[in-house]
Amino acid sequence: MTASVLPVKRQSSLFSSLRYLLGFNLSEKMKFALKTSLSIVIVYLVSFAQGWQSPSTAAITIALVASVDSLSDSLIKGALRVTGTIIGAAIGIWLIALYPQDRMLYLAAASIGVTLFFYLARVYRGDTTIFFLTGMTMLLVFQDNNAQDAFLYGINRTYMTLFGIVTYTFVGMLLWPINITQKADSNAAALSDIQLSLFKDAKDPLKRDNNITQLLQQEQALRTFTRHTFEMDMSRQQWLNIVESYRKINEALLLYINDLFSLNKTDISNYVEAYQQLKEETEELLVQIPHAWRSQQNIDVPAPFTLCYNKTTLKHLPLLTRARITSLARQLGKLHETLRELALKLNGFNSMQVHLFTAQKKHISDPYFNWGDPEALKGSVVTFLLFWASVSAWIWFNPPLGFFLVIMATSFSFLTAFSPLKPSLLMLLYTVSFLFAIISYIFILPNLNGTWQLSLFLFVYSFIAFYFIDLKASLFFIIALSTLNIANEMYYAFDIFLLILLFFYLFLLLLMLFYYIPFSTKPEHLYLTMQKRFFRLFYKFLLSSRKKMFPLSRRKQIRLRDTLNSMQLWSSQIDSRYFSSMKKQEVAEFIQSCRYSSYLLTIYLSLTAQEKTNSLFQNFSLMDEKTTIPLLRSLNDNQPYQKKNYLEETWEKEIDIYLDTHKEYSTEAELTAFFEYISLQRSLFEHLQKTWKQMHILRTEQLKESRF
Repeated sequence: MTASVLPVKRQSSLFSSLRYLLGFNLSEKMKFALKTSLSIVIVYLVSFAQGWQSPSTAAITIALVASVDSLSDSLIKGALRVTGTIIGAAIGIWLIALYPQDRMLYLAAASIGVTLFFYLARVYRGDTTIFFLTGMTMLLVFQDNNAQDAFLYGINRTYMTLFGIVTYTFVGMLLWPINITQKADSNAAALSDIQLSLFKDAKDPLKRDNNITQLLQQEQALRTFTRHTFEMDMSRQQWLNIVESYRKINEALLLYINDLFSLNKTDISNYVEAYQQLKEETEELLVQIPHAWRSQQNIDVPAPFTLCYNKTTLKHLPLLTRARITSLARQLGKLHETLRELALKLNGFNSMQVHLFTAQKKHISDPYFNWGDPEALKGSVVTFLLFWASVSAWIWFNPPLGFFLVIMATSFSFLTAFSPLKPSLLMLLYTVSFLFAIISYIFILPNLNGTWQLSLFLFVYSFIAFYFIDLKASLFFIIALSTLNIANEMYYAFDIFLLILLFFYLFLLLLMLFYYIPFSTKPEHLYLTMQKRFFRLFYKFLLSSRKKMFPLSRRKQIRLRDTLNSMQLWSSQIDSRYFSSMKKQEVAEFIQSCRYSSYLLTIYLSLTAQEKTNSLFQNFSLMDEKTTIPLLRSLNDNQPYQKKNYLEETWEKEIDIYLDTHKEYSTEAELTAFFEYISLQRSLFEHLQKTWKQMHILRTEQLKESRF
């Protein structure tokens, strides 16, 4: 186990000197475009020098890998991509050997295999390229039902695919390598900066809402690095421990801010002793932690703090106000303690005292596969149907490039099915790229006389694709490059060139057809589906977990989060010309409100599970059955909610009666936890009320109307 997980940031002295001399830093997008373009130039030049065939296969592989996953290009990640290619090639060649003379049995087996691997790629929560390349390579090795030299053909395709992956990986490692540890450290420091900003600007509504949005997004981004710990300087369990610390900090901070905002004009110091000292120590820890991530500075860790309440002043307050103040103090105390724990870990990393870290309990990571995603299953159905539609077109019409039609249509279904990347848009981009290719074919390529001229042309062409075009759409410019049939011996035949153009339009037409059938992919329809699914899951999870007093599992949390991410994605695709009430800012606020509500639900159910032995919790008649659950029914059915003021009018009286009846059975600690529970339940209800109002401002029911 590595002792130090905060390495000093190292940069190549050559690149540091160049940046100093040039006086500027290249953007990440510029670096990515330069590396990818250089990789494509290398595969062409090496192929020409060695007399290898099909350099375009390696170039398209580079473009596909870059468009699917471009987080890093380490040797380990390259090995995973190579593994996927080898597995796909082995399966493909095995199927050819198994059914050498029976085309339909081979196609049936291939359709099931590629659908399965693409389904795994859709539900996997890490690097999907291993599954994607397995499915694609499995089809690449097939040679138009020609059994003669099929093995050599498959080996050649596999070899060129591997060559493209290895070249792309090593160029990425040697030129501006992306250090995952540095990215993870920077992400953690950025999250700490947001926490500090939220703590300091807690009473400013605009800054608070903006900071909360960034906080939840940054916490989610921090979790994504769990899938890349094999490239980091710390173990998986160490990183999970860091993520868990930040989760606890965010939870305590958000609840503290929520209570503080509700008690805006209340002087908390009158009810909590040494409140100001606790607040100052907490803020100082929030200031020091991001510096520790960036420069490995030791943090001055204060002593543990014991909360003390002024019972004389507290007992004269209304019960709901008392619950708010108790909850606020408890959350600030938790925030102080979790920040201390994180600070001790960071100090332990720097001082090689790893026992401060490893002595803590293990934390469970997110599940690897999101099996409950309906869109992944629907996308796989689209892939299967598209495979057979393209096979039918290949058999009956014998298009140019033959079986390559099936390969392209099926592979691209992974990028277009239930994606905002519409085939109609791709066709437009494709037309533009082919116009550029035609100009190159007629006016540029015949005038290239030297290797350096061809290299410059390939580099500029690729750079335009990866720098000026969206990442997934840039793939079509590289495909257009492959139609030029650049090889050691060039044969200029414009009729063949036009046939190749026709081939690509054929598979795009197939993609367009299956973009709309058998499932609707209209953004407004998908947005409504995700909205209804979110509130249905919210309602279901609240009922089941609250009844059994279980916390919300990570899988259920991910289902809620992924549904919200899909809502956000499809809301951005809705055409406001047809649905005027769907203003982007208001939609963004509504989705953020839903996200915060799900966050409160997770904390609420977690507290309920922690206090299941608390006698006050066991005997309390569920207030959420009279408030939160009816409100969720209204949200789920998009109907008016009638009991908007039930909480304010009734809770105070019912809680007072309940505590008078049960106070002899409870300890002081149980009573304090009960007050925190009441405050949290109230916050959840009030925030769902806000969500309900925002949804009705949007008038989402109009999305069911026809555009025409």
